Amino acid sequence: MKEFFKIAVIAIAAIASFSCAKEITPEIEDETEEVVVKEGFKLHAEVDSELTKTVLSGTSILWGETDAVKAFGDNVYTSTSIERTNGNKTAEFTFGPLEDGDDVLFALYPAINAGGTDYDNMEITIPAEQVATVDSFDPAAMAAIGKIDGDYKIAFKNIGALLSIVINNDDIASVELSATEESGASMTGTAAVEMDGAGDITTVTDGSSTRVKLKGGLNNGETYYFVIYPGTYSNLRIVVTDTDGAIAVYRNKTQFTVERNENWKIAELTIPDGKWEPAEVEVQAFYESFDACNGTGANDGLWSGSIANTSWNPALLDNAGWASPGGVRMANKCVRIGGGSITTPHLGITEASVGLSFKAAAWDGAEEMTTMRVTVEGQGKIKIGETEYTDYDFSIVKGSWSTLSAKVIGANTDTRLTFESQGSKNRFFLDEVKLFTVTARDDTPIHYTVTYDANTGAGEVPSDATDYNDQTNFIVTVADRGELTKTGHSFNGWNTAADGSGTAYTEGDTFVINNNITLYAQWTPIVYAITKM
Repeated sequence: MKEFFKIAVIAIAAIASFSCAKEITPEIEDETEEVVVKEGFKLHAEVDSELTKTVLSGTSILWGETDAVKAFGDNVYTSTSIERTNGNKTAEFTFGPLEDGDDVLFALYPAINAGGTDYDNMEITIPAEQVATVDSFDPAAMAAIGKIDGDYKIAFKNIGALLSIVINNDDIASVELSATEESGASMTGTAAVEMDGAGDITTVTDGSSTRVKLKGGLNNGETYYFVIYPGTYSNLRIVVTDTDGAIAVYRNKTQFTVERNENWKIAELTIPDGKWEPAEVEVQAFYESFDACNGTGANDGLWSGSIANTSWNPALLDNAGWASPGGVRMANKCVRIGGGSITTPHLGITEASVGLSFKAAAWDGAEEMTTMRVTVEGQGKIKIGETEYTDYDFSIVKGSWSTLSAKVIGANTDTRLTFESQGSKNRFFLDEVKLFTVTARDDTPIHYTVTYDANTGAGEVPSDATDYNDQTNFIVTVADRGELTKTGHSFNGWNTAADGSGTAYTEGDTFVINNNITLYAQWTPIVYAITKM
């Protein structure tokens, strides 16, 4: 594998001109009544001659016809339209009127990438799965924040960093990266970012944590970019999957650091025929998510204090048969064990060796211990490396999840596992308990269907007889409405939910299919203006 090296820095620059809200007082006969009509405001993003909103290694990314930004003052404003000029290098965004006394201070692009805000911090998301885009990154994966000064100038700064890759092979379906982030933070997920875009990034949910995937197919010899959070990474693993489902795995332990607005080229690969191998998959023998637990603590970012007090209720768990003599409480989609233990149901294991993984975190208190014990009840042993144990004390971290793993060998259908604290000052949280075997991928394609539903409309419904599957044909192109109509309504695209609460698609949109899907027609009532004569 090539040695890591830095190749480019992203630059985003914009200058905004601002049209203040105007007051227009129309002529009226009754001087005791005054009507004030407020105009909206405009934000003008303009850049130097050869620069556009983003430049990657000499490749310009221009403003698109559907691009939108959000502006922030005491309120949040989303642009309603965009006018592009100068070869789409310049964009003028139109907004509705400002609230009285308000002024915009920050802007964010793209508008869709903004979560809640307390006007000190913004929640943004870098997804673990991103659409492969030639010479660029998935626009929905990157956010840029700009601070507007007194002259309404904006200096956008990207939140993410970039890792680029080139694969000199045909028929590449996807590429996935995983790595160890040295501080324990995430590659992807949701993060809090200071509104001016200049401060530290704090990951507030682990998302998919140490992985990021480019999907949708990659062309031979083209450059593609992953968007990740800046950080120091090591133990990089690259998994390339071709359209036949075979994989090629590359690893590099070299540590590297990538900053915000920075790009590293991680590899240029030419994969030989002998490198491809069948994919390995996990086959779960037992899985407990604890997702029905509705208390507080752990997955909501709370690790101590007056939390995790909801009573133990094993009826809420995914698997019947969990038991506890005491000391267990329901937390936020997990459980808390303190001064007691929790034991799995009979695991029903028939294999000689299975993998065990689970997530655990210690209570965040000065006197709390940072170990937890796992004991095999009945036949079997825990195997760590080459050593076998009846019970084993795992090290855990205060106030942060760790994913721990081992093997369970020699178990039978009656074997159970107990997760135990060693006293009241050894409180810990437990989540995502899994037992599994690893087997070669089944090369039999999984087939999927796309169904269109008129959703109260009339006329012939579009049909799609394409043989979609998970190996060679997994990209769907959304159909138009065909002959569908509905009296008094206009067609407004498709949605994965009949009531429009799911994912919306329009004609010509594409997406990667991974299950059978129904797309429901969406209808908008036509409103007619009535003029009184």
